[in-house]
Amino acid sequence: MKIKIVGLTTGDTNCYIFKSKEFINEIKNYELGSFLLPSEWEIENLENNVFFRSDSRDPDDIFNNGFKARNFGKNPKFSQPVYRASQQDIDHYSAVCLAVHPGAAALFPIKLPNQVAPKRSVWLYVCCPKSLYFTCDIQDKVSKTMTVRRRYRLKAACNVYAGEVCCMELSNDRVLAAFRIKRSWSGGDYYSGGSWRIVEKKWNRQFTSSLSYLKSEINYKFPLSAYNSLATPDKTLIEELEKLDVKKFNYKD
Repeated sequence: MKIKIVGLTTGDTNCYIFKSKEFINEIKNYELGSFLLPSEWEIENLENNVFFRSDSRDPDDIFNNGFKARNFGKNPKFSQPVYRASQQDIDHYSAVCLAVHPGAAALFPIKLPNQVAPKRSVWLYVCCPKSLYFTCDIQDKVSKTMTVRRRYRLKAACNVYAGEVCCMELSNDRVLAAFRIKRSWSGGDYYSGGSWRIVEKKWNRQFTSSLSYLKSEINYKFPLSAYNSLATPDKTLIEELEKLDVKKFNYKD
């Protein structure tokens, strides 16, 4: 079955719908297509799990309005993220993308070879969503499905490293803090590694009070001016990815 989803990065796009048990298997047959993630894959009732998002928007905006998918509300009959099989990722107009690791979120906007370097300074938001789709788990499954063509398995395997998760919206009271960070790249692209450090912290006064204990934990883990490593793959990991031996995150940490 195919339906039209409006407001994606490529405009209005026809998306396939498959049941959960068919999803991974069908990607091999429609590798250039877009898919709605099965709604039963949404993990709900999350409370104290912390995730991270890099964004250029100011905290005054996010603390008042939160995050929403760019096409939020444009497809009232369907409220799931769109997975692009050709890129093995989420169409970023269809969902709010976050990362399980702050060093992975800090990579974005990412530095690519032979392109103008992105801004060194960005905002890193600390978020506590109530529900999520674990994109990285889907990518891990695709990377290990041998009936999927090798190029797409490798792409999925590389994307696993970002530890991406996503949701349709994140209300302002679920955004704990904003860290303005400065990034230093070690080479011509993100594969070369680098570091990031927090130069400013802003706490959201509208953050859910029942989770306020997280503030001291986050404050302890991320002191001002301390240098942190960007979560970039080293040579060993790249070699392992070529063999499809994927480094998988522990999503429960």
